[in-house]
Amino acid sequence: MFNTHPLADRYRAHVEGHVAVLSFQTVAELLQGAYQRGWGEPRLEQLRREMRRYAVTPFHLQMAEQFAQLRAHRRSVGREIDTADAWIAATALWLQCPVVTHNRRDFSDIPDLAVISEA
Repeated sequence: MFNTHPLADRYRAHVEGHVAVLSFQTVAELLQGAYQRGWGEPRLEQLRREMRRYAVTPFHLQMAEQFAQLRAHRRSVGREIDTADAWIAATALWLQCPVVTHNRRDFSDIPDLAVISEA
């Protein structure tokens, strides 16, 4: 979704006129990726500035309930879900908003979760 990403234009129409929200998990993943790639402070600050353009959803106990139910359900049907993806899905379910992703497969078959993907 960030303006500098090559896929940003494909998703812009989906979010224009709406409040774009990042899960706390997404923020953590973005920062982890930057640190793992050895980004310097100027580039890290650019990422932080970009993330500040979005509302960031903090942790909430009801999100943890959504997370736990989702992971348990997926495990019971033999379709494990990555911890990070489960937090993102739980956040969207709690907020009752869609997940905008280029990785549709990560969020497929989650009951009541709307997914917007150009993939």
